[in-house]
Amino acid sequence: MPERIERLHGIDGLSLIRHAISAEAAARIVERLQGEHWQRWRHWRPFSRQDFGHTYDLSSRGVEPAMPIPEEIAALFPALREAGWTGGDPTQVIVTRYPSGGSLGPHIDSPVFGPEIGGLSLETEWPIVFSQRRHGPHESIPLPVLSAYVMRDTARTSWFHQIPPTIAAERISLTFRTLAANRPRPRERKRFR
Repeated sequence: MPERIERLHGIDGLSLIRHAISAEAAARIVERLQGEHWQRWRHWRPFSRQDFGHTYDLSSRGVEPAMPIPEEIAALFPALREAGWTGGDPTQVIVTRYPSGGSLGPHIDSPVFGPEIGGLSLETEWPIVFSQRRHGPHESIPLPVLSAYVMRDTARTSWFHQIPPTIAAERISLTFRTLAANRPRPRERKRFR
């Protein structure tokens, strides 16, 4: 049975499972994604990403349809459930490629998305950092290669999370989300970051 860790560092609603998928499954996904178009994003530091199912527009705070979720990625949904995912299948998958120095700044995912956010590390162990204020004291949680995590409850709604700058090696990760049942209407979206 895989090792399961819950309530990491006292963050309610955060669970992680090591060895959630095999190295062979991860290699198949990485190979499948190499031929896809990577969109370069620039937040805190640069990274590239691919969106499947839906894409989130930062300017409108809305979602738009994207390419269908590939079968190789949908095959990972059971690993998410092992890590604590309790909802239906994810309807959005973001594949992020962080080059050396790439990072993602502190944020809380938009309320247009559902009550759970999941993640999977394919290459290079690297931490995810949680804080209750954007620039306050923080908890650094290692994300081992092939591990999966799920954020729900206060981990999802009250803690900021970020990926600090990677060092030396490229990192590829997957983020899984669903759309919220009662998404804010377009005129309400302006309140959220």
